[in-house]
Amino acid sequence: HASARVQRADVQLLSADDCSDIIAAIKGPPVAESVELQGAAMDEDERDTLCGGAGMAIAAALRESRGTLRELILCKQRIASDELEAVVGAVSGQTSLQTLDLTETALGRKGGAALASALSAAGGCSASLRVVRLGDCSLGKSFAAVVDALRGASGLEELDLSYNEVNSEVLTALCTAAGSWKSMRALNLEGSEVDEEGAELLRTAMRKAGTENALRLEDEEDSDAGSEDSVVFKHAEGAQEEDACSVASAQTPASSPKAGGKGASAGQLKSPSKAPIALSSTPGFSLTPKAASSPVQGKPALRTGPVVKGKE
Repeated sequence: HASARVQRADVQLLSADDCSDIIAAIKGPPVAESVELQGAAMDEDERDTLCGGAGMAIAAALRESRGTLRELILCKQRIASDELEAVVGAVSGQTSLQTLDLTETALGRKGGAALASALSAAGGCSASLRVVRLGDCSLGKSFAAVVDALRGASGLEELDLSYNEVNSEVLTALCTAAGSWKSMRALNLEGSEVDEEGAELLRTAMRKAGTENALRLEDEEDSDAGSEDSVVFKHAEGAQEEDACSVASAQTPASSPKAGGKGASAGQLKSPSKAPIALSSTPGFSLTPKAASSPVQGKPALRTGPVVKGKE
C-alpha cells in the first residue's frame, strides 16, 4: 500500500492551526509510516516548540495512525507541560512501531512516567520496537520505570540512554532487563555516571545474554583514546631517537687505528650519546591528545514512500 514520510525541521508550533498541514500529512492518504519533527532551537523568549494545543493535535493524529506508524522521531522538542503526557502517551497501541527517537526532548519525571505507562500498556509497541533513543531526555526519577517497561521489548537491537543519570535503582532495572534483550547490538550509557562496580554488574548480566559487547560506556572510550595517544607518543619518541642517532653518526669522525693499540678500525663509529631532543621538533608527529569521539546519533534506515511536504 502507498505510504509517506512526514518530515519537518525547525518545528515550533504555537497553536493547533500551526500544524494543520502536518496533521493532514499524518492522516493521509497516503498513510504516514514515518513521522519526524525536529524542534527549533531555543529562541530569546525560550518558548516551547509544541504548545497552545499543537501538541494535543499532533497526539490525536498519531493515535489515529495506530497499526500503521513504523517510525516516530520527536527530537529536541520542548513540549508544554499540559500537553506532554498526551504527546508521549500517543506511543501506546502503536503495534507496528519499530523506531522511537525522543533524543534531547525534555521528558522529566512526568513525561518519563507517561512513556513508561504507554510502553507497558497491553497491546502496546514493545513487541515491535527495534530502536529506542532516549539520550539526554532528563528522565530523572522515572528512568527506572522506563527501563522496566522496555524489558518487554525483547527484539530491541539499539537502545540509547546516554546522559541520563543511572542510580542503583536504574542499574538494577538494567541488569534485570538485559536478560530479555538477546538481540541487543548497541546499549549506549555514555555520560550516565555508571561507576566501575555498576559497569561490571551490568557486563555480567549482559554476558549471560550473550550481548556483553553491545555495552558502550564513556570510560571505555576514554581508555581506548588514551591507548591510541600512548602509541602515538611512543612512535614519535622512537622516531626522534632514531633521528638523533643518524645526526650524531654523520658528525662523528672515524677513529684512526693505532699500531698495536685497541683503537677502532677505520670507518667504525662511536655510539652517539642520546641527548634530550624536543619531541615537538619532529615533523609529522603531534602529541596533542586525540579527542574522544562524541556519540553519533544514527538515523534509522526506513525511508520508504513519497515525502509529503507542507508549511513549517
